Amino acid sequence: MARVSASPEIHRAIHCGVTARIAYHAKADLQHIWAILAGTGCRLAEVSGLRVADVHVDHVVPHITVEWHDDRRIKNAVSRRNVPLRGRALEAAKEAVKAAGSATMLFPTYGRPKGASSASAALGKHVRACVTDPKATTHSLRHLMKDRLRLAGVTKSDQDIVLGHSSGSVGEDLWGDEARLEVARRALEKALI
Repeated sequence: MARVSASPEIHRAIHCGVTARIAYHAKADLQHIWAILAGTGCRLAEVSGLRVADVHVDHVVPHITVEWHDDRRIKNAVSRRNVPLRGRALEAAKEAVKAAGSATMLFPTYGRPKGASSASAALGKHVRACVTDPKATTHSLRHLMKDRLRLAGVTKSDQDIVLGHSSGSVGEDLWGDEARLEVARRALEKALI
């Protein structure tokens, strides 16, 4: 079944209202997770399970690396990718690296088994406080990014690179990491003007 886009009201409530609420009422780690989710379209488990070593803020294209490791699985092989960071997502990643100190996990509270579920529950309280539609969840940020990419005229294959979806084309899935990162950077640049 095809996904139905959320209404503009839900988009505004999630993007503005929930973001403001989290900024004032949530702990710093949840603020950082939310900002990275909003700026990348990643799945919650992909962000909550990041290691400090997965964050590359000094690279020519600042990014996070989403990959399988002992503390976090990813949905499938196509989900393994580099996702550019820009704007508030980049700031949040830098702040999170600093806050993590010598820890292995970027978000020690949530970078553990079932940690994504705990982060979902904590962020969900803020979503519920701002949005009454039960279809609106933390995962709605991913849907919002998909809509933003579409509205910016980003091709489906480039959307797939950003979001870690299979393109269905073997050739598309064999690009090198640096080429895919540059494609993703351009796509997010268009979507996050």
